[in-house]
Amino acid sequence: MDDKINVLLSGDISAATPILEKLIQLNNGSFKFPELDVDNLRPQLWCALFDYLKNPKMTNVHQLCLSNIRILSREKTQLDDIVCESWINILLEMSGLYQLTVVEDDESHADQTPSDNIIIESLKCLCNLVFNSKAVQDLCQKNCMNEGIICRLRTYRERNIPHEIKYFDMKLLFAITALCPAVREKVKNEYHGFAYLIESLDELLKDLLPLTPAFQNTQSRDHPYFINDTELDLSCEILKTLFNLILQNKNSNFDEDDETYILRLMIICHSLLLCKTSSNDKKNELHSNIVNFFTGVPNSCYDELAPLVANFKTYSKDYEFEGRNMKAVHTLIEFLQHKLSTIQNVATWQYENLSPILSVMHKAASGSRYLRKYLRSVILPPLTDVHTRPEEGDSIRSQLCRLLTTPVTHVRDLTAEFLLILCKENVGRMIKYTGYGNAAGHFANRGLLGPNRQSGGESQYSSDSEDSDTEEYLAMRHTVNPVTGCYEPPRIDPMAGCTEEQKEYEAMKLVNLMDQLSRAGVIQPCRVGPDGRPEPVEHVLQLQEDLPNQQVQNQKS
Repeated sequence: MDDKINVLLSGDISAATPILEKLIQLNNGSFKFPELDVDNLRPQLWCALFDYLKNPKMTNVHQLCLSNIRILSREKTQLDDIVCESWINILLEMSGLYQLTVVEDDESHADQTPSDNIIIESLKCLCNLVFNSKAVQDLCQKNCMNEGIICRLRTYRERNIPHEIKYFDMKLLFAITALCPAVREKVKNEYHGFAYLIESLDELLKDLLPLTPAFQNTQSRDHPYFINDTELDLSCEILKTLFNLILQNKNSNFDEDDETYILRLMIICHSLLLCKTSSNDKKNELHSNIVNFFTGVPNSCYDELAPLVANFKTYSKDYEFEGRNMKAVHTLIEFLQHKLSTIQNVATWQYENLSPILSVMHKAASGSRYLRKYLRSVILPPLTDVHTRPEEGDSIRSQLCRLLTTPVTHVRDLTAEFLLILCKENVGRMIKYTGYGNAAGHFANRGLLGPNRQSGGESQYSSDSEDSDTEEYLAMRHTVNPVTGCYEPPRIDPMAGCTEEQKEYEAMKLVNLMDQLSRAGVIQPCRVGPDGRPEPVEHVLQLQEDLPNQQVQNQKS
């Protein structure tokens, strides 16, 4: 390696070319370069490569140098110490981003525009450096990188820009907005990046969907269209960047312009949800990015996913619900079902894969009466089978019930809140669908264990009960154990035939055993406090104190 670097440092282009080619061949699949850890070889190699890039007479090896930089920039080692601002500026010039901000409309500089291959390779280098170097991330907050990307984004309609350049533009902008929160406000508002990104997504879909730029012609929104892999990949990068730009509104403090843009985006996403793709993997990738974007959208905007059927010339009657087309919503339900069916008992997997879609389902049910009623009809249909525990089986309800006891608290709480919303925040109704045992933890956290057992939010829902119990359920309701949520056959009373003295003896025996467990710290007996949450007691006999009052309240309720 010493000999190769010495040749590169010599500046002999004829000798350097085969070495640059050989380095690419040897390292193309590598992400670590331990051979550069000795004798200061890594800084020397980086310096040699950028010396060639700075020399306008060495254009023949510029792409080879950029390819080597792209490979070397996969490794974080020493990047913060090696890479300097002048080198980043060289890459900006070679990616065409610097010229766009300085001479955007100056035709006299057209000859200075780098070739497409040089632009693409430079963008790849910048992507790696932004991902792997904190120093480069800091530079992004003061150089022209963001402005340059937005400037080129504005020309996508007029100029015949190759897909790869668009793709790596968006990949770079996503990396910057993800890793440098300070630039989001500037990109979104000062450079009007939010509007231009939406227009770019709109233009991308123009050839795909026969719709107007503002997507006002909703008569074709129910038709499935094919989106190829290149269009899909670019759409995903745009959606990821848009998600970063709305992250700054953590408390949903969107202004009127923001909500207008978001409503337009919801219509675009409605169309994307209905597109056909080359494979299920690509479909799931697209839907995953749409769902991630939806997590940052205000609840009030979710109605756009259920447009009126009056706006459609043709549509599938299977997805009509109360005069609205629910096909896109059903696509989200299928995505949830896919995630649930591939669930793994790994905390990080559950959090990363289930949290976004569960959050979207919760926001949709909370923000739209139509969506809540449709989701309830699919996920919690009227009960017919009471012989199976709620958590058993492959239905969405069963899989969600299993999540109510997952150790991943965020997923557990999201699931419980979603189901509670579907039940119009009626505790008794949720017990019917999930079983008290599965939902008790959430009820305890929310203070819903008291005798009235109401969440306080039922008043915001419509008066119709949506509770049309089936004949099968009504016939078996008295045999359903509310704790398990399913039918249990009558059992022989173990105390049958015992005298009152024997019953009292067994009861005190149980009390003493519980007291021993309590003193040993194995259990902590509790009773329901006035706030509806469990509160510890010092002795198990205290559990008897409020028993008569609780029994009276339960009879009333």
